[in-house]
This record gives sequence, structure tokens and C-alpha cells, in this order.
Amino acid sequence: MNERIKELANEAGYNDQIYEISKQGLEKFAELIIKECVGLMESEQAMYADTCSYESREYYERMAAKEDAYGDAASTIKYHFGVK
Repeated sequence: MNERIKELANEAGYNDQIYEISKQGLEKFAELIIKECVGLMESEQAMYADTCSYESREYYERMAAKEDAYGDAASTIKYHFGVK
């Protein structure tokens, strides 16, 4: 996890003292939400990776671009929050 999780906890009303007391629980909660978001992006990516349903090269190229975009989104979310 990174400093951004602490900043978001402070925005949610946790001061530094409360954050330190409940740090593990808050970070686990944030990690689960982040992983859920990443999972959604990866599911979308996998859907567009199914090349068997593509009828034309143009359609394939559009779907491949969407597959790449969802993969990039998942990677960006994980990197931004320091989740592996």
C-alpha cells in the first residue's frame, strides 16, 4: 500500500491517531476494494480477448484495442495504489 490510502482514510474522517490504531483493517479494506476494481477490468479485458467471435479484421482491431485499454486500466489502478 502507499501513502494515498492514508490520505483517503484522512478524507473519510480518520485522523492520524485513529488511522494508526486501525491501519491494518483499513489497508485490507482498501486493498479488497482495489482488487475488486482490478478484477472488473480484468474480466472486461478477458471478454475482449476472445478472438473466436470476431467476424472481421476491423472488428478484431477494435476489440483488441478495448482489451488493451482494460488491461492498462487494471495495471494503472494497481500501480497507483501500490497493490500487487
